[in-house]
Amino acid sequence: MSFTDQKPRIATAEDVKASWGGGKDGKYFRCKLCGHKFEVGDYYRFVFHNYGNIIICQSCDDNPTAKWTEIHEEWERLKDGKFWWFIHQLEDGLRGVEREAAQEGREAKADIEYWKNRALYEGPGR
Repeated sequence: MSFTDQKPRIATAEDVKASWGGGKDGKYFRCKLCGHKFEVGDYYRFVFHNYGNIIICQSCDDNPTAKWTEIHEEWERLKDGKFWWFIHQLEDGLRGVEREAAQEGREAKADIEYWKNRALYEGPGR
């Protein structure tokens, strides 16, 4: 039985301590609809959705796809509406960080190539 079969599951100690969405030690093992942090013995279910797949708790397992669509659409309205300044400011900052990281990656790759070529062509016995 696969985790993605969308059938209900009961959280185990391993589930609660696992890495979920990049969060170690169960940090993000939560219901995406209400935020409930799952504990051992809790019901949870994985649900496929166009706006991103979600994990839900038993309380939110009544038409979760419609609820997730509503939350997503509400977020879009807020981020483009009255909270535009906060979101766009953060997005611009992230773009700057991404540009810097990409430049560092290019420089590191050039350094690797330089030292690789130097080791191959100027190494001992040459």
